[in-house]
Amino acid sequence: MSCEDIFFAGVPGPLRLQGCAALLPALEDFFRLWPHARRPGQLPAAGQLPFPPPSAAMPPQPPADTPPLLRVVARDGEFRLHSPWLPGPRREPGPACLLCSLAIELVTSCCHACPELLSLHAAAVRLHGRGLLFCGDNRAGKSTLVARLMADGARSFGDDMLGLYRGRLLSFGVAPRLRLPLPASPCLRRFAERHAAVADRHYGYLAACADMVAPWGEAGRAHAVILLERVPGSTASLRPATAAAGMEGILARFLIRDGDAPAILRLVKHWLEHLPCRILRYDDLDSATALLHDWAAALPPAGEPAETSAACTPVTAPVASPAPGPSAVQVAVHASATVPAPLAVPAADPAAVQTAASAAVPAVAPVAAPVPAPAIPGPDPCPVPPARSAAARTAARPLRACRPRRMVAGTDDALRLWRQAPGLDVESAGGCLFLSDSQGRRIFRLDGTAAVIWQLLAEPLSRREACALLAETFPDIPEVRIRRDLERLFADLAAARLIENPPCIL
Repeated sequence: MSCEDIFFAGVPGPLRLQGCAALLPALEDFFRLWPHARRPGQLPAAGQLPFPPPSAAMPPQPPADTPPLLRVVARDGEFRLHSPWLPGPRREPGPACLLCSLAIELVTSCCHACPELLSLHAAAVRLHGRGLLFCGDNRAGKSTLVARLMADGARSFGDDMLGLYRGRLLSFGVAPRLRLPLPASPCLRRFAERHAAVADRHYGYLAACADMVAPWGEAGRAHAVILLERVPGSTASLRPATAAAGMEGILARFLIRDGDAPAILRLVKHWLEHLPCRILRYDDLDSATALLHDWAAALPPAGEPAETSAACTPVTAPVASPAPGPSAVQVAVHASATVPAPLAVPAADPAAVQTAASAAVPAVAPVAAPVPAPAIPGPDPCPVPPARSAAARTAARPLRACRPRRMVAGTDDALRLWRQAPGLDVESAGGCLFLSDSQGRRIFRLDGTAAVIWQLLAEPLSRREACALLAETFPDIPEVRIRRDLERLFADLAAARLIENPPCIL
């Protein structure tokens, strides 16, 4: 079986191809804009990389005898992709599917090699000199919209995977992938036929051309954020997005490594304070494209680009008390999934976000990593808190932590005191709170009354005290309903480790 190693810029180890001689032409064409070579010495020098190596101890280019990081094995008419980010070999039936999965693993490898490099499931183009960032769920039309704009002269920075380095968009040099059959747009059809590349019966890639696709490592500023809503039968329209919708729409697209969540929170808040954020509702692709052309051309010059977390200081504004609603407590606690560590189980496919308006009782719902990956359960949402130092243990000797007890209904449990967990980064937007856990692994959202209750928990508070406050605020809501909702809210907050029992004095 033939064996060949290929080194990619920004990836700390080679890709090994076993029995894949017939795949090489398609791979060379597909990754034309991502520098790669048979020997690491042929890759760009350290000064030409868009981001530095993670440490001085790690060279910018791996030695020629570096063990393979990724492997592709051709066997029994299919390809098997081996990666440290996958729980096992991933089987792909043909070149188009394999190249898609391989691009995802190479991007993941880049992000793990560079701590400052972030990745998100989004699309971006440069149109009329402005960088437009598109965020949306699967099948919201990111790829087809990018390709249709490219047909009119826009330049793609990515249709599915984007990098972020120090607040700037970073292209991975992968051309758009179009779901087949194409939508009813004659212009898109002609463009796709002229620039067709590798394809199968489900998807077809456009050719990687530097005139239309930004090469790997090219950076650009974001001038506007657009949240996509593809609604059959709707007329193309752009309307301002609320601060909460903007935060949720962007945060749900990030792949979060351990420790990244606070910086991501600050970056997104900074974007929404300095960039216009709009919701594009559309059905017809050509109408949406025409609308975006007119709107982008009228955008004013943007201010200074968002930079690293040092330039985006955290801001926590108070949340006003909500108006009376159908329930005294309406909450959605959402946790974003992490990018898996090497050999860890990857997160599940994206799920619809449950909002507070759709749930009368508190709920905990994960927002999974939005990448085209197999649906595999993510990691435990309740990480073990880090151990305290010896000095901290000595200073805490006069106090004794309360022993955890089972959450059961009753007077004793209702009197138990709770408070905010320490080490949480918090940002507010549109009456909602967005919190990062103490280990920077996940981001949670608190809506409405739940956000107010969590802020009250800055000081120790029991469920009975919270019930009395809400009963006074909402006299028309039955107290039994308030007690029931609060019991579930406190249980959800405790399970998410957003609150804890304060220590008890001996």
